[in-house]
Amino acid sequence: MTTRSEQFTFDFDDDPDDKQKHDAASTSRRAQHSATLTVTEAARILGISRTTAYEAVRDGSLRSIRVRRRILIPRSWINDMLLGSTTPTAP
Repeated sequence: MTTRSEQFTFDFDDDPDDKQKHDAASTSRRAQHSATLTVTEAARILGISRTTAYEAVRDGSLRSIRVRRRILIPRSWINDMLLGSTTPTAP
């Protein structure tokens, strides 16, 4: 007969970064097919930290669209920013 503690065993030898790697991969796949990006996805594309990206949204240097509580950045705006256009195109 097994005790309650023996019924639930966890393998702690797994790489602790596995969840982050999986989350990043699924986020990346979603971002490839979406017209908009989350702040985190935009930060990865721009090569800046998530915190810096949120600060840029707050100070207006990274334009965004708010949909209720979500902050979205149209992919076309990121492309324009990277190409040096000063005025982003409409989403």
